[in-house]
Amino acid sequence: NLAEAVELVMEANRSLAVLSMLMNLAEEWEWRAQGTNPCKFVTKYPEKGRERFLSETEIANLCDVMELMAEDRKITHCAGNLLLLLLLTGARVSELRDAQWAWVNSERMVIELPEGKTGGREIFISDAAYDVLERQRAARGTSIFIFPGADPEKPLHNLRKPWLRVCATAGLTGVRIHDLRHTAASVALNKGASLALIGRLLGHKQAQTTQRYAHLADDAGHQTANLIGSVVRPQSTAEEGAAE
Repeated sequence: NLAEAVELVMEANRSLAVLSMLMNLAEEWEWRAQGTNPCKFVTKYPEKGRERFLSETEIANLCDVMELMAEDRKITHCAGNLLLLLLLTGARVSELRDAQWAWVNSERMVIELPEGKTGGREIFISDAAYDVLERQRAARGTSIFIFPGADPEKPLHNLRKPWLRVCATAGLTGVRIHDLRHTAASVALNKGASLALIGRLLGHKQAQTTQRYAHLADDAGHQTANLIGSVVRPQSTAEEGAAE
């Protein structure tokens, strides 16, 4: 399975990076002799940067499949709601997985994260996302977490297995959970949202982080340019129709 192989390669490289950092700290704290980091000469697996974006057809199919699988109890409603909310918000898995009900601000329609990968931030909630939250609220029990695990005192921790089952049923290949975040960004861009706004929605602190999506803005840019053209030179459209 190509998707699983890619994940294993990425996990191995991340593990190497963490271990190397620990060894460097050990040297800095004089727990190890200087220059003895065993990771120094270990070569990382090559990674080809890739981003998978679901098409509108794939998105519709994915949503239908997740709903049916939850109804048939092939995945839990909790896992299905979490996956759907990831697609609706573009949030990071850890941000929603660990989120608590106390952080949901229904008046402002945001989830106020006190901490995260880039510090405290807000996840914007659409009407559709709010419907998912309300559905999840009805089934939450007494847990403080929006998406509790088997132990209600802890958040849901294993999303990979239900995701692989969903992808197999939906016929999706090479799609990671993180690609739901990329897909949310691509949908927003293709509907005309600016890169600056996308960066805010995704919680990017650095503008260059959002630039990876710049090529996706071409279609939206052309659509906007044509809208301007239809107002400034409406006769061009009429002339084209007459020529046909």
